[in-house]
Amino acid sequence: NSERVSAVVARVLERGARPIILGGDDSTTWMAIRGFRAQAPVTVVQFDAHIDFRDEVGGIREGYSSPMRRASEAPWVERILHVGGRGLGSARAIDQADTLAAGNAVITAREVRAKGARSVLDLLAPGSRVYIAFDVDGIDPSEAPGTSAPLPGGLSFPDAQDIFMGLAAQHEIVGMNVAEHFPGLDVNGITSLLITRLIASWIGVEMNRP
Repeated sequence: NSERVSAVVARVLERGARPIILGGDDSTTWMAIRGFRAQAPVTVVQFDAHIDFRDEVGGIREGYSSPMRRASEAPWVERILHVGGRGLGSARAIDQADTLAAGNAVITAREVRAKGARSVLDLLAPGSRVYIAFDVDGIDPSEAPGTSAPLPGGLSFPDAQDIFMGLAAQHEIVGMNVAEHFPGLDVNGITSLLITRLIASWIGVEMNRP
């Protein structure tokens, strides 16, 4: 099933479309990114409370704790920007050291609140081809409660929207996936609405390009 997901993403790309993958835990992120094998180079911008850079957990190397580690090893992935990290348990010290040693960057939620979207956008080379890996718990649970690992101090909707729109205006968003959305934990559908609004913000910028 994992390989089928990657194959479908690759077929979507071959037809000139840009995939938007909705649902599942963070293990689906690597399945989607693997479909970009023929699309080098790709920069991954990850929205998440955690950096997901474990090599393995219980012998599983492609589970929900490891998608960014696997992506960092992929020759078609140029770099990863981890956006929104915070809190105890967001990474072990060795995982943080490993991702930084690989040339990736960690931009905490606190940094985004202090410096705005530029804290992320200024780290990208002009005209980058960007894949967005969006974990709902990157957003503060007051605005996106429908997730299994809510942590206070997350990104706000305006924070995320500014980054999405900046990426769409200044770079090429080649695809995205949304993971860790639990509708049964949502309140009045606000998390679903937030996800939809972010995707619409990207599409709106694309449609209004000169």
